[in-house]
Amino acid sequence: MANRETEEAVLVSVHPRYVRAILEGKKRFEFRKVKFQRDVRIIVVYATAPISAIVAVIEIANLHEDTPPNIWKKCASAGAIRADWFFDYFGACDIAVAIELARVAPLSQPVPLRDVLPGATAPRSFRYLSGQSAQWARSALEAHAIG
Repeated sequence: MANRETEEAVLVSVHPRYVRAILEGKKRFEFRKVKFQRDVRIIVVYATAPISAIVAVIEIANLHEDTPPNIWKKCASAGAIRADWFFDYFGACDIAVAIELARVAPLSQPVPLRDVLPGATAPRSFRYLSGQSAQWARSALEAHAIG
């Protein structure tokens, strides 16, 4: 793992229904089609429209990579997603990634993306954060974490 001065975070776009489930502790896995290629341990959660802001920071416990059926077997009970939606999302993908969530830090107020990444737009899936943005994420996690 990278040290705190050089560590990276990842900004992830998440639908508000899943954000709510994460914050309520019902969703402990976030599913993705692509595995992060860098060693990131922090997720900055960008809630998509109508919220359109950063709402939480999460520490990653583990990454699980396997076929969609195997990921479903391992993670369905804590994934807060219906089976048909899960399998529709992965479609013909050979690999599914389940990001196991550890500490969750809900922000007291949504933070506009421009406050953390001036000039940036929300990612379709995710984007890496480093430098001051990653430091902001670590500080937010430490200040607001529950669990």
